[in-house]
Amino acid sequence: MVNQNDNETSLLEKKVKQASTDAEKAIAIADLAWKIKYSDPARAIELGDQAIELSQSINLETNLPKCYLSKAMGLLQMSRFKDAEKSGQMGLSSYSKLDNQAGIRHALNVIGSIYFRWGKYDSALENYLKSLDIHMQLNSTPDPGILSNIGAVYLQLGDTDRALECFTQVKKMADKVE
Repeated sequence: MVNQNDNETSLLEKKVKQASTDAEKAIAIADLAWKIKYSDPARAIELGDQAIELSQSINLETNLPKCYLSKAMGLLQMSRFKDAEKSGQMGLSSYSKLDNQAGIRHALNVIGSIYFRWGKYDSALENYLKSLDIHMQLNSTPDPGILSNIGAVYLQLGDTDRALECFTQVKKMADKVE
């Protein structure tokens, strides 16, 4: 039985093959790299590099952040923390050049995840808090994913009261959805 993930990946691979312009191809490659970042991190890194090169060659600045962040997540899955950090920072820089606040929020969250897995909890917390701050400027409701990440960092830092506060907020948000 083929699962939905495999179907989505197949559709994205087809999009890459059927792209009629370099821009379409660069976007499709970046989308595919993001999709497979957990299931095939080595390929996500390779595709991220391809998409970066192609995007730069045609000055497709808007595609670069996704390319860098896909590569960063692949590198993170392979525990290549320094390289992941560098790629994540490139994604953040690309979103900053585009003045894309939602993208900056996303990049900060990715970088926070890199630092978290790396065991650099203070840096992870700093990035997650910046991400949440930007999120709250864009939206009136806190993001449960970012709050969970912040709670996980507080837990690692031994601040169980703050961790519980974050997790309780997430639980209350989940209860409202149901």
